[in-house]
Amino acid sequence: MKNLLFLLILSGMITPLSAQETVFSRTYGGPGYNDARGIVKTSDGCFVFTGLNKSSADPEGDMYLTKINSAGAVLWEYFYGQPKEDGGNFLLPLRDGGFLISGHIVAGQEDECDGYLVRTDANGKEKWRLFVGSALDEICHGAVEMDDGSFFVTGRVEEYPESHHFDMMFCKISSDGNLIFLKTIPGNDSEFGFKIARAADGNILIAGYVDGGYSGEDLYLVKCDMVGNLLWKNRLDLGQHERAYGLFPLPKGGCLVTGGAASETYYQGSQTMLIAEVAEDGTFTKTQTLLKDTGNGYLFDICATGENGYAVAGKLKKKDADYAQPCLVLLDENLNLKNFHVVQSEGESLAKSLVRSQNGDFILAGKTAENEENARILISKISMDGNPLSANEVKFQPYWLFPNPFSDFTYLRLNNPAPTNVLTLFDNKGQLQRTIRFEGSELFLYRETLPGGIYYFQITNAEGDILTAGKLMIQ
Repeated sequence: MKNLLFLLILSGMITPLSAQETVFSRTYGGPGYNDARGIVKTSDGCFVFTGLNKSSADPEGDMYLTKINSAGAVLWEYFYGQPKEDGGNFLLPLRDGGFLISGHIVAGQEDECDGYLVRTDANGKEKWRLFVGSALDEICHGAVEMDDGSFFVTGRVEEYPESHHFDMMFCKISSDGNLIFLKTIPGNDSEFGFKIARAADGNILIAGYVDGGYSGEDLYLVKCDMVGNLLWKNRLDLGQHERAYGLFPLPKGGCLVTGGAASETYYQGSQTMLIAEVAEDGTFTKTQTLLKDTGNGYLFDICATGENGYAVAGKLKKKDADYAQPCLVLLDENLNLKNFHVVQSEGESLAKSLVRSQNGDFILAGKTAENEENARILISKISMDGNPLSANEVKFQPYWLFPNPFSDFTYLRLNNPAPTNVLTLFDNKGQLQRTIRFEGSELFLYRETLPGGIYYFQITNAEGDILTAGKLMIQ
């Protein structure tokens, strides 16, 4: 495990959407390429996300896991890296409070990959890791936990060495990290699995796409039984290049899939948001394209809103915009568009994953990029009608901290303090180490018995509203 930590970049941006809606966005990571590909909520009201981090200390890239509180302050971070690139593609919350990170690691001479799975406890401590691979090129994506604690995982598997022709992966992993079986879904083209879920009848659904070469890409949906026998498969061809990135099983049977249609392969060219409803037998019963008149867009993750509707994370480039921006799309139970919200950010940006918080807000995770080599993790919190965020929760105040790192003490000064301020200090596992009440703008923080390491702090007023947050190091 590496001691490398993200450089936290406080953006504190607040953008009012209407009288009852507020968005805050915060960026993390850098320099180099960083993104978030999965985010989940925890039982204590916080959030955990994963993805790929290419920092100056490890430019090849690392799989990571970061926990933040409801205002976006980092509580702890862990890296599970190897000498070459490895990253998290999907994050699964587990019944025991821990997490399963599903991803990839570069293992071959020509960027060939193995699937890479890491299971952690609730505090991010690694319990086991598993490499899913051979001489072929494999990548793991979606995962689902079963009643007995085992996991089904999907992704891609190369058919034979250096063929660059892939089959959809379907593998089963025991709760203690052993590979039970690795199978592929047979097909005539290259097939890729991105999301996997348990259907209402107990069988397994996998969503992704088929790459038919010159014939283009089609949205692809598969249903298997518990031992990997194919029950049915179906593909959706709308005359463009369609992919599925989101999957939501319906209680009545069947599912919803989200993705997009593009005029060129690899979701390039003009793009259209796409959602489809699929019956229990695999028949596509409804197909909707969204916001075509507003601009180019793509959909990724989907969840229920709790009000007989759905929320989908994606990206939208409005017709008058220079870049695509993260977007939250709200649909009713019939998949009709209710509303959408665009998060303003700098550079080409998107939201790959979303989750709903305990108070009904939506948290989007993705990236904002200056170019292909430089990107930062972007976490956005959107409050919906009737659930406005408190501005004090996200309006972070400037502060001055010197020296940092320090050995004996450090001096903290707030630019806009409250009459009474409360500093809480956490270690890198999220454990509370110290609580200090002080008045005015200045505080001398003494080391005393604190061991050397990295710590995170937040400062609130007497009412508990967060004024600022940051990181310090003790040598």
